[in-house]
Amino acid sequence: MDKEILDLRAQNVPWAMISERVGKKKTTCHMRYVKLQEKAAEHEWTTENDTLLREAYKKSKSDIWNIVTTKMGVNCNWKVVENRVFELGKKGLKSG
Repeated sequence: MDKEILDLRAQNVPWAMISERVGKKKTTCHMRYVKLQEKAAEHEWTTENDTLLREAYKKSKSDIWNIVTTKMGVNCNWKVVENRVFELGKKGLKSG
């Protein structure tokens, strides 16, 4: 089932069709796909990727957080939003 889900998504097949093909609910197929992607990323990620991520983030963080702040419709320093997201991230960005 895993290989079929990966192959079908690589072909941009909609979740409804994948669901029918593998005989599982759409959400089950999607969640399995996400898990497979996470597992693959763990094996492919390197310390060089960490370095590149850090450098890219340092160069882009004000732009990233200004976009988020604007979309929120709040008038505050982007660093406040960045810090708040990191705090929420520790909790898994769950609501409430």
